[in-house]
Amino acid sequence: MSDRPSVPPSSEALWGAFCESERTLGPRVGVRDEWRAGRARYCVWALRVDDPAIRQRVADVAAALGDWIRPVPLGQLHVTLFVAGFPCVLPRADDDVPRRLLLAQARALGERVRGSGPVRLTVGAANSFATAAFLEVQDTRGALSEQRCVLAAEFSTCGRREIRFAPYVPHVTVGTYDADHPVVPIADALRDFRSLSALPLEVRNVELVDFDASLEHAPLRTLLSVSLVTGEVVVAEA
Repeated sequence: MSDRPSVPPSSEALWGAFCESERTLGPRVGVRDEWRAGRARYCVWALRVDDPAIRQRVADVAAALGDWIRPVPLGQLHVTLFVAGFPCVLPRADDDVPRRLLLAQARALGERVRGSGPVRLTVGAANSFATAAFLEVQDTRGALSEQRCVLAAEFSTCGRREIRFAPYVPHVTVGTYDADHPVVPIADALRDFRSLSALPLEVRNVELVDFDASLEHAPLRTLLSVSLVTGEVVVAEA
């Protein structure tokens, strides 16, 4: 398998693919348990979204989708930057990640971003994957791409790579579908949110967060943060 980054699909391509599908994909019995294989907590690098206008937009889209989705709590909104994996001392599976490697990623990221300033993104229209509705995120300055390269390079020094279920598309999840619903009425409900203006989002820290892998939309716990202004790595208190 090539380690070269794949080109993510465009927003219009994602919307078109969703509209052409017949049904959403809800949870499958046993899939989560099979994925975590008894492991407790899962880590990702993320940028938290704490902006009133974006929260309101997420709430509006979630309200329009009603009982079709399991909404993400507004206090848990984030943009995933890089999938880390299940933290461990000695990895046994390809999605296990040594804790020392996570700290090495943090230090490498801090060195790279020191003095670069906050990440400035825009959050815009509603869209949908088969599994979840989301708001589109635009990274016009390439900050997320640059940071992902730093994190991936640190992984590669240990012979590891990011384990993803789909190509990377920055987004803010509104909610996950709770069953296999017909797409047509959902697409109709989302269509009113397809032409929304872009909202600015400024993020000053990248965080390594973990969550209980046995639960959907489990609370995020910050393990450490990297300042995009100073490059300082701050480990959260236990």
